[in-house]
Amino acid sequence: PWFEFGLMAPPGSPLARRHPNWLSQKRDGGCTSISAAGEVVWLNPFHPEVQQLISDLVLEVVRRFTVTIEGTISDGALTLNEQFKYSDGTNSQRVWTIRRSGENGYTGTAGDVIGIAQGSAYGNALQWAYVLSLEVDGRTYAVTFDDWMYLQDTHVMLNHSVMRKFGFRLGEVVLAFRKA
Repeated sequence: PWFEFGLMAPPGSPLARRHPNWLSQKRDGGCTSISAAGEVVWLNPFHPEVQQLISDLVLEVVRRFTVTIEGTISDGALTLNEQFKYSDGTNSQRVWTIRRSGENGYTGTAGDVIGIAQGSAYGNALQWAYVLSLEVDGRTYAVTFDDWMYLQDTHVMLNHSVMRKFGFRLGEVVLAFRKA
């Protein structure tokens, strides 16, 4: 299947022949249409097995990790330096620059974040939304993250993050942060 223009595939592809019930139908009952890629069929994004296919294709790797975060404040900006260590032995880094935006709002940027992250804090909760450029098996995907962080006490914060692509839930990450 091809994802640049949506969930389409050539009508004679093995996927279309094997799973005709996965295809969207037009009002006239036909399944094919003409696009920039030629004649195509569209996968039905509401079909549970199509959703699973998308999830499997986009996010094939699950890795455990630990992260060490160091924060500094300078000129009204919070800089968070995140050092990731993954179970497969690889490492990565993300550096956030976060600024207050209004009474309860925050904005942030990082090298692998597409555009500007937006957040709102109320009480002990912070909601943080952003699009991450996520590399999986040598390919890069734009994945939407919706993080909810809850401060438990002065030393512990829980983070529940839901990842989506094309509006479909790909998975989730649950983190527990402990202040050293």
